[in-house]
Amino acid sequence: INPQSAAAYFYRVFVYDAVKQYQNAAADMTKAIDLGLKTALVFYSRGAVYMKINKSNEATEDFKAAARLGSKEAMEYLKSKGVAW
Repeated sequence: INPQSAAAYFYRVFVYDAVKQYQNAAADMTKAIDLGLKTALVFYSRGAVYMKINKSNEATEDFKAAARLGSKEAMEYLKSKGVAW
């Protein structure tokens, strides 16, 4: 993997998710964000991974970021939980 490629880290997340290596998936998503990939999809996806490893506070923060960036899925989730973004 190219250590400077945010996209490479982002796409590897799907492999980790498929084999249920959620900690690795979250770490790669964080690396992608650190490298500048700050889209609604990235934050929403990391939030979903955080939910799988019972990190609901971190997930909520990512869903808020995704909602601010226009993610309808994140908005719907937060609305269902009564959380403003």
